[in-house]
Amino acid sequence: MAVPDVDPAVVKASCKTYFETVRRGYRMAQDENKDKMEDSRIIARMRQRKRRLLSSRTGVLQTEEEAAIWKTATVDHMSEEEDAILDGKSVWVVRPPTRSTVLSALCYILYD
Repeated sequence: MAVPDVDPAVVKASCKTYFETVRRGYRMAQDENKDKMEDSRIIARMRQRKRRLLSSRTGVLQTEEEAAIWKTATVDHMSEEEDAILDGKSVWVVRPPTRSTVLSALCYILYD
C-alpha cells in the first residue's frame, strides 16, 4: 500500500529504525544481557536527571552576564545527584563534574 504524500526513502528509513529498535529490545531481553540493560537504564535515568537540572537552572537566570556564562553549560556539566542508603539512612549524594570555576560559581548561585 503506497501513501501518495510520503517519500519512499522516509518509509524505508522508518522501517529500518523500527527493526533496529525491536532487534535491540530482543537482544537486551536475553539473559546474558540483563545486566547491561539495567546499566543502560541507570545511565539513561541519570542523564535525564541532568537534563532536568540544566533546564530548571536555565529558568532562573537573572542577568545577561549569567545567560552568557550559562550558554557554555551542557548536560555533562551538571552534577550527578541521586538518593542512596548510607549507614541505614536515606541520603542525597551529589558528585560535581569537572567544569570551569566561573560556571561552578554560577551553578552555586542558581542552586540557592
